[in-house]
Amino acid sequence: MDFKKVTEMYIDGSIGATEIGLLIKEYDKMQTRLRRLEFVKLHYKSLSEMYQDECYKWYINYHDIYKSNVDFVNNPFDLLIGILEENYSEIDFKIVIGNQLTDGKRTLGYTLFPEDGSTPLIEIHPSLSIQDATEVLAHEATHVITGEKVEHGEEWKKVFNRIHELFEEGVNERF
Repeated sequence: MDFKKVTEMYIDGSIGATEIGLLIKEYDKMQTRLRRLEFVKLHYKSLSEMYQDECYKWYINYHDIYKSNVDFVNNPFDLLIGILEENYSEIDFKIVIGNQLTDGKRTLGYTLFPEDGSTPLIEIHPSLSIQDATEVLAHEATHVITGEKVEHGEEWKKVFNRIHELFEEGVNERF
């Protein structure tokens, strides 16, 4: 499948979401799930806002399939998320472990803020240790709390340090 041609057809409107969905579904029969995610990553920035939102929603739904009822008893992510929800009640984001927005070298975590203002998506690179992944999640969640436009300035550092303090306290109490 020529992804460049399909993307061009998608952008100019000669094929719609249904058709591209069928093409991707057919492609999935021949390739791994990773290739499908690479397609979204590769072409995400070149798509119009409407199609970016569709790809974002697909990406979220794709990862929702793999939810489980198994409890991870000493999961540091659960502790961190509990701290975030308790202290920043309005926080709302989705988390994926993946390498579609991150490369594991320069970018270990990334927060995608959809242009339509919907739920941000945080991606954590799968090569990270649990300890590093937890810290990267705290880092990216701080971006969600402080807002897309806020860089790593004083406001951001204050929130990140507070999350870090609460997490350390929680670790000492819980584990």
